[in-house]
Amino acid sequence: MSRERDEKFFEKSILVLYEDIYRLAYSMTKNEETAKDIAQSTMEKAWRNLDRLKNRKSVKSWVYTIARNETITFFRGLHPSDSFDEPDGSVSYEKFAETEANILDEILKKERSELLIRAIDLLSPKRREIVLLWALGDLQQKEIADILQINYNTVRVALYRGLKELREIYFSLERGDVDE
Repeated sequence: MSRERDEKFFEKSILVLYEDIYRLAYSMTKNEETAKDIAQSTMEKAWRNLDRLKNRKSVKSWVYTIARNETITFFRGLHPSDSFDEPDGSVSYEKFAETEANILDEILKKERSELLIRAIDLLSPKRREIVLLWALGDLQQKEIADILQINYNTVRVALYRGLKELREIYFSLERGDVDE
């Protein structure tokens, strides 16, 4: 396929997914900059590996698979070595102050978030991932099964139960019945 046709395909079919990939990455990382980085690296990998896309009809699930892998790579990069301790065993108060400021920013963001986002956070991890792919990614259940490499019926049941659980959590939060 010609480079020009690849560029047009990329713009029409992949680049339009950037915002969805960003929202998905943000929902998983809770960090705007990290989500932007993941979305950007997803787009870069999709462009570099466009020749590996075997079926252009499944482009959306292919891109979401790349995004999921990029998110997993991000979380694997977080090491317990990120500590407040200096090599000599003393505590770095500068690092602590930076982290404290970051924590306060995150708390403020969380307080501004809606009940639905808090309810999604309370879902079990597997159900949360499926619900997010379905809701934010606008993916079909079959596409989710392909991305997660699990059985279609497992996705179908987990989505149904996840949405039911989400509804229950949401109303419990609204009533103030749930401790977070």
